[in-house]
Amino acid sequence: MKPGALNVSYLTDQGRIRNLNEDAILTLTLPYGGLYAVADGMGGHRSGDYASQLALKELQQNYAKDKSSNPHRLLQAIEAANQAVYQASRAPDKRGMGTTLTTVLIEHNYAWIANIGDSRAYLFRDGHMTQITRDHSWVAEQVRAGIITEEEALKHTMRNVLINAMGSSRDVKLDLYMQELEYGDLLLICTDGIHGMLMDTQIEQVLKTSQFTEDRVKNLVHEANEAGGIDNISAIVIEVQKLRPQKPPVKAYTVPQNPQGIQYYYDLFGTRQQGNLLWLWVMLVGLVLLFIEVMVLTRQMPGT
Repeated sequence: MKPGALNVSYLTDQGRIRNLNEDAILTLTLPYGGLYAVADGMGGHRSGDYASQLALKELQQNYAKDKSSNPHRLLQAIEAANQAVYQASRAPDKRGMGTTLTTVLIEHNYAWIANIGDSRAYLFRDGHMTQITRDHSWVAEQVRAGIITEEEALKHTMRNVLINAMGSSRDVKLDLYMQELEYGDLLLICTDGIHGMLMDTQIEQVLKTSQFTEDRVKNLVHEANEAGGIDNISAIVIEVQKLRPQKPPVKAYTVPQNPQGIQYYYDLFGTRQQGNLLWLWVMLVGLVLLFIEVMVLTRQMPGT
């Protein structure tokens, strides 16, 4: 994909409740695409904004200086960023800080999407939107298990509880996806200030009815604020523009064979694997807790 084939707009907003914006955005134009990311910091007034900004600064610097091929180069930069946030969180006044990170690296006609936490990446194609990433949060696991609905998750008291975040441990745990791009595609990267306030159908409607990328990000932020704006709000919209009728450029590198989403993670033993072991561990813990709760309730019932 030639330079200029991407039309990118972004916006971050404090929202209507928070007195500080702890979100951060990265947009970096590259010779054959670009590097884009959102980060949602946590840790309170003193460190949430620092964590998100540090993560993106380290991501950009380490990606620029690494000379290996993708996606290894992207993974190395994310690992370095995680180490920086983790080391900074050891300071007494930064204890407990961390950040989400959702990164989209576009090179030629392919995108690699890496995710840690509950910020998201979506693909909008032919009038329909699909969520590429999966949230690393407690409520998301409950939705995937069919225990609660997406509507219930939006208002759940534990909706902000993450099961994975950048800087929470020395070894980064992430999902990596690969998506082949087509002319006319839209990629949306956003923090939970948007998807935590709006249903996916509402987000899809904004992408569908807005004409330009600038309008899309402005309208998404506006709608999230109208829905309450209880969190910081950030979005990047990337449009793959059709410059002239032609086939996608020849790939200059080896691409994984499954374009719909190859996932990697670092398991509990620090080994990179392919699949969803993290999800299985969370489900196992959830089933054990559910079994204990049922046993307690059974013993409390009259006549038992």
